[in-house]
Amino acid sequence: MAMTAGMIAMIGDVMGALEKPGQAENTIVVFTSDHGDYLGDDPRPRRHRALLGHQAKAC
Repeated sequence: MAMTAGMIAMIGDVMGALEKPGQAENTIVVFTSDHGDYLGDDPRPRRHRALLGHQAKAC
């Protein structure tokens, strides 16, 4: 439940940041997930990790 609450808060931050400059109406926001509950927090070495820490890309 805490992970869901954190995700909702982060989505609110993103949407709020788009509202301030008036960009929400001109922006498509896509959310995807891959069960990213580790997000680089697991100190054990692993192969083929797609995310090494928190990453975001804008295009």
